[in-house]
Amino acid sequence: MDVLAAARREAARTARMVRTAFLACSGGARRKAGQRDRQAARPVDGEPLLSLSQVSKRYSIGPVETEVLKRVDLDVGAGDLLSIMGESGSGKSTLLNIMGLLDRPTEGSLQVAGRDVSAMSDDELSDTRNQSIGFVFQAFRLLPRLTAWENVALPLTYQGIDGAEARERAQAMLHKVAMGNRADHRPDQLSGGQQQRVAIARALVVSPALLLADEPTGALDPNTGREIMQLFRELNGSDGIAVVIITHDRAVARQCAGNAELVDGCIRAAVTTAAPSASTEPSEGAGE
Repeated sequence: MDVLAAARREAARTARMVRTAFLACSGGARRKAGQRDRQAARPVDGEPLLSLSQVSKRYSIGPVETEVLKRVDLDVGAGDLLSIMGESGSGKSTLLNIMGLLDRPTEGSLQVAGRDVSAMSDDELSDTRNQSIGFVFQAFRLLPRLTAWENVALPLTYQGIDGAEARERAQAMLHKVAMGNRADHRPDQLSGGQQQRVAIARALVVSPALLLADEPTGALDPNTGREIMQLFRELNGSDGIAVVIITHDRAVARQCAGNAELVDGCIRAAVTTAAPSASTEPSEGAGE
């Protein structure tokens, strides 16, 4: 099956639903055939992976200007496991979009692995996002007519990696998140927890340095939510992937080693805490 052709057909049918997923997972325009994927940006020793300095974001609707983020300072180091809490309307989604290079701040600076992104073109932002950042959404945003492995392979397809290699890498990542035996299932044949595991595999298949998760347990029952949080801790601990979780749930925040809170667009200082240790590897098909 031509994954790219299938994705395009499905995107035409459900364009509004998947637009953000394509931006986040593919990084933008497809690379030329045969062009290899590059390594994620990695900071030098002692340098933050992601650094926001005095970041503000304002939106104008007619004569009315609204400041959503106010002089935010935040560093995310390689291997960090950080939660950012906030009530609805506090600016969490706006902050996530800026951290994920999906939006630009009105003021302030943003650096990825020491590189200032303010002067980057849209294509450069897209490349940096595709190489360095993975996204996980509350609503999963899987393409309904693609199987699990085809959904996971989609970012690789946009990097110019097709066919057997894309399938092999996608299936390996599905095994990593305990979904190897569901590789040929479509989303409507999977539970919510299983769909979220597929979404996590899709975010990880390009080996990002940073994983941004937007309310990743919000659509799940409490037990499945705990399984997903354990998976994040395992990936953070074993692979050293920096994980930032946007949440309104204090129970989720307590499972992270660092916590920050957004209040009316202002972020409180991150506080280091002791995160629970991850337990054993999950069994295949977990989260049913």
